[in-house]
Amino acid sequence: MREWFDYDPLTGVTEWYEEADGKISIHTEQDVEPILNYTRALANEGLSDDAWKKSGAAVYAVLPAVVLGQLAKKGVRFLDQNHVGRVFDEVNQNYPWLKTTTKHHAIK
Repeated sequence: MREWFDYDPLTGVTEWYEEADGKISIHTEQDVEPILNYTRALANEGLSDDAWKKSGAAVYAVLPAVVLGQLAKKGVRFLDQNHVGRVFDEVNQNYPWLKTTTKHHAIK
């Protein structure tokens, strides 16, 4: 039976506790609609593209906690400088709706 375990109002992450067949699981869910609305608005307004042109740096994507967890399961370490290219590849291939731009960028 699945039971509510914890909720973080800052991130919108809810955790559920489940025990079945002698195994305990914690399931994590997140309401990402506010993030999707934000990234869609930035992409539509071109604000990140303008920032790239001016300084060469901008927010490329906003990655919610549940996506960071999925990346970690794939061995992609978001905060590791050596994995920046892998993060860009994952975002472009699997999470394009989290991008703040309609353009494609990559790290060599």
